[in-house]
Amino acid sequence: MSPVIAQAAARVASRRAFSVVSALRSVPSVLEAPSHKSLPAAVKPQAGDWGKQFKRVGTIAFYFVPTAAGVLAWPFAAQWLFDGRVGSV
Repeated sequence: MSPVIAQAAARVASRRAFSVVSALRSVPSVLEAPSHKSLPAAVKPQAGDWGKQFKRVGTIAFYFVPTAAGVLAWPFAAQWLFDGRVGSV
């Protein structure tokens, strides 16, 4: 390794030493909520639109339930429909 690269690497390594204590000291500042995301006390939270939520869940259930029933029940329907007649056509 050239002396210039070794000197640069030593300078970087000596400048940025890892310390467990300094890492633990910075934990509370990382975990606290940022000030720009907090709402003022005068702003009231918006109420939930429950009608929209029920419509969304109902629409999903309208498509999901028959599809899931078809996926899970097709072997039983095929057994009933063919009933041993497979290959004897």
